[in-house]
Formats: sequence, structure tokens, C-alpha cells
Amino acid sequence: MPPPSADAHYSLKNITRALARLGGPEARMGTVLHVTGTTGKTSSAFLAAAALRAGGHRTGLYTSPHVRSLRERIRLDGRDIPENDFLELFLEVESINAGELSFFETLTAVAFLYFARRKTRFAVVEAGLGGRLDATNAARGGVAAITSVSPDHLDFLGPGLDGIAAHKAGIIKRGAAVLLGENIPPSPLRLIKARARRLGCRVLSPDPLPARAAAALAGRGRFQLANAAFALKAAALAAEKVGVRFNPATAVKSFGKAVPPGRFERQAYRGRRLIVDGAHNAEGMAALLAEFGGRRPVCVAAFMADKDLQALAGALARACSRLILTRSSSYRSADPRKVRALLPAALRRRALVAASVPAALRRAAALTPRGGEILVAGSLYLAGDALAALAGRRAFHPGEMPVKS
Repeated sequence: MPPPSADAHYSLKNITRALARLGGPEARMGTVLHVTGTTGKTSSAFLAAAALRAGGHRTGLYTSPHVRSLRERIRLDGRDIPENDFLELFLEVESINAGELSFFETLTAVAFLYFARRKTRFAVVEAGLGGRLDATNAARGGVAAITSVSPDHLDFLGPGLDGIAAHKAGIIKRGAAVLLGENIPPSPLRLIKARARRLGCRVLSPDPLPARAAAALAGRGRFQLANAAFALKAAALAAEKVGVRFNPATAVKSFGKAVPPGRFERQAYRGRRLIVDGAHNAEGMAALLAEFGGRRPVCVAAFMADKDLQALAGALARACSRLILTRSSSYRSADPRKVRALLPAALRRRALVAASVPAALRRAAALTPRGGEILVAGSLYLAGDALAALAGRRAFHPGEMPVKS
């Protein structure tokens, strides 16, 4: 069979046809909690899945991209899909694929098959990009959860915030419970609520977070508290959909180990304290830098070429004592020399260029006193590369190589 295409047409046609050939697993994986948003969606999905699992319910979780392992995208009851199961299901999907599926569509089909065959009570599914035309939207979400709307992926989802909101609102299905984050701007908010009204949906907001949640998430970044409140409400709505009891106090206890990798993740490196975070847009970067409270770490950064490079690099250069720019393993990573050239002269003097992520980490350690902090930020692919370098291996990002048409 032809390999999965990396540039398949952006629509639901191919994934819908493939799922039909596989027997319609998207309709047999329990109640679907569909999560999208510009920031916070992966953390919210992890936390919501943990909350449902804490109630004793078999829960699937599908997120992207991965940081450490491809299999971490597909989880059941807190564990990555086993290698044998993954390979078996991947080959099954490939057996009905005539080369029309993108790599993400293939993984989505694998996840849905896995959840259906393991008879999950709940499936927490994170949209990969936008929502309306995302492969995950082939599932019928009983709960549609939109964390935030801010500028990102404008080339695919624009024009403007209303264009982004229209794509994200596309996950709302008739009769679903709709949960909206608290900081969605007025115009996108009106657009999303209008779609919800047309489809006869309730629109809700997160409730205040129980005090003990802050203790459970200590050290993982204050921005995770908003994600936790959102996730707790999303999980409660999913439980309500099927009439099962939901205990917030029990759910909160599960949050301590539920944050995904590469989100304010703390590691040790050559006697320095390393903080690895996948923040890659203005909203996420501002929340990340606020955690440092004026401290100025040395920063290693790499960005995807489609981002607002001047704004992201500028924010890091202003907040950090030195900025070491490099390139991640993704073919879409921006040239660090071009990023440095975008900085004003005063900030450019603080910025260095390193040829690789391991070289950037070594340079950062040389510039940081023992016990000091190094921040790695700008891309989830960079986060994966940095964590792989610490473990002495290379990061693995299949489906990242462009396919010539």
C-alpha cells in the first residue's frame, strides 16, 4: 500500500470514508469529549481524561503532537497504547488506505479503532488543527469544549479571529453540551454562541476550581489552574451526558500526574534546572514567561516558520538573559539566523545561534551558573528534541517529511 500522505486534502471526506471501511469505530467509543482551542487544549484534555478515569470509567485520550513517543498520542486509562496494539491497528488502517489518508488521519483512525475495541466509556479527543475540517471531527462529540481563541495558524484558519472561531465552532454538534473558556474575545464568542444556539446546545463556562486543585498542580505552572477548572467542568458535562455520578473532589486528586509532557516540565541538566515548555504562540508565551516573576533564565528557542517570529523571539529576548536560537527536527522549523535578524539591534546582541538542539543546550549550560535556570521554549517539536537529547536519543516525528505531489 502507498504510505500515508503528508499533504492529503484538508477535508473530512477521506477520514469519513476510511472509518466507514473500518466499521464505524467513531460511533462505538463511548461519549466523546471533543476539545479544541488555541492554547491549553492538550493540558485540558489530559486533565479531563484523568478526571473521568478517577471515577472508575474506562477513558481513551487522543492528543497531538507527541513529545517523547508517537504512542503517547493514543492513551487508555493513563497508559500509552502498547506497541503491538499500535502496530496491529496501524497495519489494519493501512490495509484499507489507498494512499489518500494523511499521517494524522491515519493516527486518528488508529485511535478510534483502539478505543472502540477496548470499549471506552469516554473518549477525550483533541482536535489537531481548528476543528471543522479536522480529522477528529468525524466523531460526534457529546461535549464540545473550546478553551480559547487567539491568533495562530491564520494561513489555515483565518482570516482573523472570527475565521479561527468559525473553524473551532465546527466541532459543535446538534444537542451537544458546549463549554467555552473564559477569555474568548467578544466577536469570536458571539460567533460560537450563535452556532450553539442554531444547534440547540447549552453553552456553559468553567466553575471556580476547588482549592485542593492548586496543591495537586503545584510546580506545573499557574496557567494550569485555568486548564484544570476548564477540564473539571468538561469532564462533569461528559459524565452528565451518560448519567453517571461525577465527584470533583475525587477528580482533583488525579491532577498531580495528569499534565502532558513538555508543559512546564522540569528536568536536570549538567547541574542546571531545565524547564521545557512547548509554548508557541503569543498567548502561551505570555503565560509561560509570567511564571518566572522577573527571573531571567538563559533560553533555548526554536520556532515553526509559520509563527510570528519577531514577536515570539522578541518576547523571549526581552525576558531572558541570553537567547540561543536553533532549529528543531521538524522540516517546518524556522532558520535561526533569519529569526535573529528580525530582532532589534539591542536584543540581537543577546541572541546566539546554535547548529543543533544538543549544541544549544550545551551552550546554555555554559552560560548558566550551577543551580541556575535554563528555559527551552518555542515549539513542541523543540520540547521533544530537548527531552530526547537529555535521554541520549533522537526525536521521532514521522509524517513530518513533506511529500512531493
